[in-house]
Amino acid sequence: MDSNKRYKDLLSEDQRKSECENIRKSYPDKIPLIIEKHPKSKLEQIDRTKFLILEKLRVYQVNTIIRRKMSLNKVDALYLFVNDNILLRGDQCLKDVYEKYKDSDGFIYLSYCEYSSFGKNI
Repeated sequence: MDSNKRYKDLLSEDQRKSECENIRKSYPDKIPLIIEKHPKSKLEQIDRTKFLILEKLRVYQVNTIIRRKMSLNKVDALYLFVNDNILLRGDQCLKDVYEKYKDSDGFIYLSYCEYSSFGKNI
């Protein structure tokens, strides 16, 4: 994927909606995630953006998956946001996050960065 393009820019909403519906039918216990680098982040883009994650997992477990893909140190901070501006807590259940924040196409869009998106280093 072009590192400057976001997933929503690559497919129409109807294409994304159809894809998500097929995924949810085939894997009803999994959440379709799009995980991308936050626009303000200086971190590298991970090698893929689409993930199917068990709905019972917690946000901190998704954070661990991303950290492994990026080979980050345990001491390096990594924050996850939904829709680029809502900071997620590590103890939140992915199913709850999905039900509250899923996009109209059925995916949930997470972004990661090494600092707060509000411009203040944490």
